[in-house]
Amino acid sequence: MLTITVTPASVSSKFLIMASVSLVCEGGADNGAEVLIVKNSTTIFNEFSGHALNNSFASTFSPIIVDAPATTSSITYHLQAVPKGSATIYSGVVSI
Repeated sequence: MLTITVTPASVSSKFLIMASVSLVCEGGADNGAEVLIVKNSTTIFNEFSGHALNNSFASTFSPIIVDAPATTSSITYHLQAVPKGSATIYSGVVSI
């Protein structure tokens, strides 16, 4: 998990969130991975990649989000990769 905390300068501040996650999934049938961006405790992005066969696969996620939090309180963003089914995830490149 990668985390960043920011404090908006004004209630009209906006943040451009760009992330890149490259990963390999291994496991049995119906394995997969879900990539999440969480703002404080609320998911603002999720994308699933999966495979119905009994093999491994590689996947890259590159979300781009504009967030307008309408606050001057600090905000924490988390980037997470979550295994699904019987998957094991190996992450190569993670950035936010």
